[in-house]
Formats: sequence, C-alpha cells, structure tokens
Amino acid sequence: MYLYRGVDSAGDTIEFFFSEHRDLLAAKRFIRKALKHHGRPDRIVIDGSRPITKQ
Repeated sequence: MYLYRGVDSAGDTIEFFFSEHRDLLAAKRFIRKALKHHGRPDRIVIDGSRPITKQ
C-alpha cells in the first residue's frame, strides 16, 4: 500500500490518497483529487523518493 500526501506550507496534511500501486495512474488520481478539492497550488514539490516513470 502506498500513501500519496499533500501538505501545505505549514506542514499540515491537506489531502491524502492510498493506492495499491505506485505508478503514473495512481499519481494522476491523487493530483486530480487534490486539485478538485483545493484548486491549483502555487507550486508542487516532490520529496526525495524515486521518480514515478511510465512502465
């Protein structure tokens, strides 16, 4: 199980998404959900995990 998590500038979690897979489709689902609930962010920062690539 993988956790996708969105945080605000204060470090508080504003959105999360659990997925059985860590892939492009799961990442897109998370982004769509976050944008729907919170609108467009000022910026998106990705942590130090490996990049998600098309397989």
